[in-house]
Formats: sequence, C-alpha cells, structure tokens
Amino acid sequence: MQARRFGYQVSPRNAMSSRGMTRNVDTARRTDTRLHEASVVSTAAWVAAVAAVVFLWWVVGPEPWLFLAGGGAFILAAMVSSEAGKTRKAFEAGMALLGEHPWQVWPCRLEGTGVTGRHRILLLAPDGSAARSYVARVPESVWYGMTDGIGALWVCGDLRFLVVMAKPGGTPLWIAHPEPASAASTAPADPTLIADLARTAGRAAVEDWFT
Repeated sequence: MQARRFGYQVSPRNAMSSRGMTRNVDTARRTDTRLHEASVVSTAAWVAAVAAVVFLWWVVGPEPWLFLAGGGAFILAAMVSSEAGKTRKAFEAGMALLGEHPWQVWPCRLEGTGVTGRHRILLLAPDGSAARSYVARVPESVWYGMTDGIGALWVCGDLRFLVVMAKPGGTPLWIAHPEPASAASTAPADPTLIADLARTAGRAAVEDWFT
C-alpha cells in the first residue's frame, strides 16, 4: 500500500470500524438522496418541456423551431438522467468500499478545475509532489475550510480506482474519481509542511480509530 510505503498512518481495520462511521454514512446517504431527488426533478422538468413541444407540434404543425426545441430538451433530459444514475451508482460503490478497505491518512492539496463545483484533490508524497490526483465535488465546508488548499484527508479504497474521501474524523464523506497526475499542478508543496501534516493528522486519526 502506497500510504504505508510513505510512512502515512493506515487504520488497522476497515473504515466502517472507525468511531461514528455508521452515523457518518447515514448523513452522507441523506445528502446523496437529496441530490438525487433534485436531479429527478430536473429530469422531469425537461421531459415536461419535451411533452409541451410535442403538443405544440400537434397543434401548429411541424415547425423547424419546434423540432430544434424538442430535440434539445430531449438531449438535456437524457444527459441529466444519465449523470444522476452514474452519480448514484458511484456513491453506492463508494459506501461498499468502507467495509472492505482501511482509512489512509494523506496530506493533500485542493485545486480548482475551472468547472463550477468540480475540484481536484492531489494526494501528496513526502517530498511534496503529487502521488495521485482525483476529481470530485468537494463539500463546501472542506473546500473553504482548508487554508491555502493544503491539509490532510482520510482516503478509503484502491488508489487506482474510485475512492471515498473524508475530512479527518470521517465526515463529510464524498466520492472521488482518479485522473492522470499529469493533469494537476506540478508545483510541489513544502516537504517540511507535508511531514508535519502527516504526523499531526496521523496522531489525531489514531484517537478516532482506537477510542
């Protein structure tokens, strides 16, 4: 495991064995349900728009603008529905990881991607370089609460694939998807700061894992 090779703290049991994780997962599941319901409402609105266009087509005839409006609404409805389904599937896959893999404590750096609501998370090696890079919708409390975008996170899963991330303590939880490390910023962080973050976060994590 890469975290162990770097000397970072790894929990002795699976992530669900940590203190308060049942409550943390319940909170994450409620949040995911709210987001899914919002996506369903959005899809329904676009489907209603398609139905309205079909009705107008029947009333006024096959006008070109109706064809364009109907086609656009249908495509948007399909895109929203597909994205909602993928997000729900990824969430359930992530929750399953919590019962299979331990927590790993990683120093990290958060960056924007230029896309609203989409962030990059760099897991940092001891020399400050990016060992792994992920993209995710990081909760606002984490994004705005991490000074200068440098801090520590808990990570659960095989680092080659989808993982679960959390603020130290196990909440909030979110899903992150891997991307090529070359897509991230190449400016390394201060190794001394990384060592201090790993040491401090590791000590704090042990209290959650063993008490």
